[in-house]
Amino acid sequence: MGTRLLTEHFIKRHFPKLRYVRVHTHGNHAATIYAWNEDLKLQENEMRHLKQFAGEYLYPYVCFQVKAYNLVLTDLVPQIAERELPEALLKAALSRSLSQHRIMAVMDQLFPRGKLSFIRYDSPSGTLHFEFESPSTIDASERDLLHKYLTEMIPVGSLCEVTYL
Repeated sequence: MGTRLLTEHFIKRHFPKLRYVRVHTHGNHAATIYAWNEDLKLQENEMRHLKQFAGEYLYPYVCFQVKAYNLVLTDLVPQIAERELPEALLKAALSRSLSQHRIMAVMDQLFPRGKLSFIRYDSPSGTLHFEFESPSTIDASERDLLHKYLTEMIPVGSLCEVTYL
């Protein structure tokens, strides 16, 4: 599964001169690659090469666009520092063999007060539907954190929704 972190890793490895890279899913089967080189710019040829790389080597089910990194603010892309993410999540998200079962195991480890279950995948919208069942109330900040962590482990180009029981 191609997560955001794994995709960014592939891009940075293939384009070592890029200083900043951020991949963000913005719709069903659609994502944007934001990037800057060491001069804090993205040249036209770099954009073209990134777009070509995405089309040839990344995920065929995702339509990628490429933009300059400074547009993450304009496009309201959430900023997530890797240092804010738990080690178990980072390890799973960077794994090339991440599976639905491993996602559930990591989420159960991170949120032991409840149980996350995969419900269905809505192909037309690219949305994965989950349920989180907990004997106690899950407050808004915990819900935001759970959604943020889950978003880091689902494939680029996919969205997720969680129903709390």
